[in-house]
Amino acid sequence: MPAQLHQAWSILSTTVYNNQDPNSQATIKSILELAPATTGLVNLTGHHPTKIPYDTNTTILPALRLFIEASNTHTSLKDVPEFAFDTVELSRQLLVNRFIDLYTNLVNVWNSSSSTSHDVSAAGALLLDLVKDLDTLLYTNENYLLSSWIADAKQWAHGNSSYAAYLEYQARNQLTLWGPTGEINDYASKQWAGLVGEYYGARWQAFVTALADSKTSGQAYNASEVKQTMLNIGEAFGLKTWGRAHGETWGTKGDTFQVVDHILKRWV
Repeated sequence: MPAQLHQAWSILSTTVYNNQDPNSQATIKSILELAPATTGLVNLTGHHPTKIPYDTNTTILPALRLFIEASNTHTSLKDVPEFAFDTVELSRQLLVNRFIDLYTNLVNVWNSSSSTSHDVSAAGALLLDLVKDLDTLLYTNENYLLSSWIADAKQWAHGNSSYAAYLEYQARNQLTLWGPTGEINDYASKQWAGLVGEYYGARWQAFVTALADSKTSGQAYNASEVKQTMLNIGEAFGLKTWGRAHGETWGTKGDTFQVVDHILKRWV
């Protein structure tokens, strides 16, 4: 194993994979997967915590850089599925951690009495760009595809198109609303290509628009209205059929290492 990988795993094993915080009761859930709101998302502890118990800049980022350095020195690593998976995993974590910073900045800009609708939209555009880059990254690896989840569900229909549509609805609903009106909303959320870009991306776009509109109109942010918008997005997503929209593929697309190079240039 290249020395860079030994060093990377040494960093991760003593930090990210050595969480000794008793308040972290489960795997950390990214706020990107949660229904957008102006408060109540960041630094949650207990069940479904969102608090990051390590410094991204001294753990995930240097480890990822070491992975890329190793792959540039030993190019055959790029053909090793396990190495590619770990590279995507580190890059994915870097992005969702950076998302917290962009979200915090967006809310701060919106809360500022001197900010304009344009300021809010500009802050939101960065956040939405990151969501797109995450979706692009996830599309490069077969382990992060919404299409695989849907295909696995639909195969149980054995050619019955009506039943296949029902199974796809259930597969989508479980990941999103999990109930007709979000009874267990986001409980089974995933960072999968297609889900990130089409569902989470749509929700955050609607959230940014709502914040910007409140600046334009001068009216107070209507949390109940935004919550209903999120429910509408979830219901519409559940009724879709995979493969009909532009860009929806049943397999991977793009090159992991090219995408990661872009991520390291933009989101460090």
